[in-house]
Amino acid sequence: MPNPPNGSPNSSTAALAERSDTNEKRWNELSEYQQSANGFYLGDNPDDRDAEIEFSRRSDGTIVILHTLVSDRLRGQGIGQELVRKVVELAREEGVRIVPLCPFAKAQFQRVEQYQDVWAR
Repeated sequence: MPNPPNGSPNSSTAALAERSDTNEKRWNELSEYQQSANGFYLGDNPDDRDAEIEFSRRSDGTIVILHTLVSDRLRGQGIGQELVRKVVELAREEGVRIVPLCPFAKAQFQRVEQYQDVWAR
């Protein structure tokens, strides 16, 4: 039987399966988040990170998000959002607030209503 042409139901099914595999790989990678002294990162080697969010702390414990970086190969998969979420979880656990200086993190705080409780404005 010949292969179905592009756009046929069978080729759509194959595309969905490929997307599902990609998402599964993404979620497997997400489980590899590591916490460092001043941030979170994705990858096995702290010196060669696939993605990272870095913060500093004020004397009162406030977390200041300095930057978020995601490698080109992982960009567009929600990993930056997940990194911001990890910092928000940490702040809630510690009972401190966050100043998102990083433009990406600040945009997340502006979009996500659930982050308002830890946003130090």
